[in-house]
Amino acid sequence: MAATKVLVVDDDLNIQRVLVFTLKQEGFEVLVASDGEAGVELARTGEPELILMDVAMPKLDGYAATQRIRQGERAGARVPIIMLTSEADVGERVKGLRAGADDDIVKPFHPLELIARIRALLARSGTGTREGAVEHATLGRLGLFYGAKGGVGTTTIAINAGICLTQEFKRRTLLMDANLQFGDLRVFLDLGLESASIVNAINEPDLDAELFKKLVVHHHSALDLLLAPTSPEAADIVVERQRSDPGLLSNVLGIARRLYDYTLIDMAKSIDDFNLQLFDEADVIWVVMTADLSCLKNVQLVLKTMDNLGYERSKVQLVLNRSNAFTGINVKNAESVLGRKIDYQVINEYRGAISALNSGEPFMSSRPDGPLGRSVADFAREVDRDKDRFLRWPSRSPLEYGGEQAGGRHCSHRPRLRPARCRAQRDALRDGPRRGRGPGARGGRCRLWPAVAHHRRTGRECRAGGPRARPVGDPQLRLRSPGAANHRQPRPRGSAQGGYEL
Repeated sequence: MAATKVLVVDDDLNIQRVLVFTLKQEGFEVLVASDGEAGVELARTGEPELILMDVAMPKLDGYAATQRIRQGERAGARVPIIMLTSEADVGERVKGLRAGADDDIVKPFHPLELIARIRALLARSGTGTREGAVEHATLGRLGLFYGAKGGVGTTTIAINAGICLTQEFKRRTLLMDANLQFGDLRVFLDLGLESASIVNAINEPDLDAELFKKLVVHHHSALDLLLAPTSPEAADIVVERQRSDPGLLSNVLGIARRLYDYTLIDMAKSIDDFNLQLFDEADVIWVVMTADLSCLKNVQLVLKTMDNLGYERSKVQLVLNRSNAFTGINVKNAESVLGRKIDYQVINEYRGAISALNSGEPFMSSRPDGPLGRSVADFAREVDRDKDRFLRWPSRSPLEYGGEQAGGRHCSHRPRLRPARCRAQRDALRDGPRRGRGPGARGGRCRLWPAVAHHRRTGRECRAGGPRARPVGDPQLRLRSPGAANHRQPRPRGSAQGGYEL
């Protein structure tokens, strides 16, 4: 069932944002105009099923705009109009009704009252759905990737998560580059400069689904793209068009949500009118960050801004990239500074990410089974399931747990050592002990199984383990080395066969 389309005509940006947020929460599709003339034009071309009309506006006030809308209507096509007035005077309300309005509501008003009036008016006019709103399943999900600062991997995660949603989970996915001045999707995906961009979509007043499909670039990974302009000068065109008529951007996003299961947007690192409208329109905002002081400071400011804008905490989610990189700040420290939990984690594999960038081939296409590909796939899986926590990668690695439990003075694996110091360790950490090849088998020397492959390749041995030491998770662990008395007896962890639960 199609969404009920509501046109909001108001010159106050704050009221616009509140109305758009309230209506979208109830499942309505929203068009926005900032003055009376734009409202009259959008009422003609946008085919709304209900109009919220402010009274006091520049160029053309609400009364005159309502009269023009009524004069231009076809017979039998009357659109319900609710006037938003700031005066409780009876004369003003009568004036609005005489101009052609069907109802009025005095500001300030409660959102529940507004929704009740909208549904009642739609029911009387015979437009809209049975509930007066669309079921949420009929529209795709709109998610934003917003980097707390440059270089945290926002574009990398956005591209590869989109490819994973498309290839592995068979979701129709659009990735939009909203970094208007310096968008990087063309570079990351090795695309030419001749492709269409968001400028073409914004400049098209009669944009519909068929024309939108022609502006989209189809990547060989099956991911669809709406690219950024090729020059900063062209980006100014988009910004000016959006400022003069926010309904143009709303129309682009509305069409995308009807065509795709997921519309993902890679955003610029700024908070301006363009990004604020994207924030309002979005279902979820993923703030991508790393564990360093400057980034944590920026995340604090972003979270404070989101709170001031009135967004629910569930709408703004934190994604910690390079979670296992050695920065001196662990996940618990970062959560303590931010005052909230980190929702998702993506592992550190900087060389693999840079190699994919320079080759123009995303790692989800070239190496989907690699450590970084698996980590991003887990993020995409949790996003698709709409869960709140990221389950696969723990905040502390098994190697850190093992280091604490076996951290005696004779053991080379002290708690300060971090996992994944080489490729062999990363592979062992990811795959776990194999039957007949783990440290519990004959010849195993190291009690910390993730490092076994590393030791076997380099020829080094762990001073703590005996000739047949077992993995830390084995409840039958017995130390046979001379330094065993210096080690604490570890608490059994994982299965009886050894290893860890990732």
